[in-house]
Amino acid sequence: MAIKDDIETLFKENYARLHRLAAMLLHDTEAAHDIVHDVFAAILDNQATIAYDTTYLITSVRNRCLNKLKAIDVRDRFRELYLIENEETDIIPDPPDEEIFTLIEECEKLMPPKCAEVFKLRFHDGKSAKEISKALDIGERVIYKHLRHALTILKHQLNGQP
Repeated sequence: MAIKDDIETLFKENYARLHRLAAMLLHDTEAAHDIVHDVFAAILDNQATIAYDTTYLITSVRNRCLNKLKAIDVRDRFRELYLIENEETDIIPDPPDEEIFTLIEECEKLMPPKCAEVFKLRFHDGKSAKEISKALDIGERVIYKHLRHALTILKHQLNGQP
């Protein structure tokens, strides 16, 4: 019974710190809770008379977190973090007004013909650079140069610069 009481005291003294560490590493409070509990369950199962200290607990939690992260596919982690990061931005933006469409049309008139054609194919028709390259029979690098030039013109017009 004395060992269980010692482990319980160790748990109460270190749980918050260990949970923060696991939550920071995993970005998931529920998984952090599970890992910290797993560490203490392993200590209880061991029933050895080893003196467990804070360093041992921190190292155990860290190692279990790292093992969990290795098990999770990189895409899944990215997807979870992306959803967490954008959770608050679920607001649907207002559709652009006619004034913006008019300004874009004016900008297209200021662009060189090939540049305007590439701009329209990309942003009006939604084609990729590769598709535009095949359609116009020009290299992808040229497509990107035309797009950069078109966006520079657009940016200058939006800022009221000539």
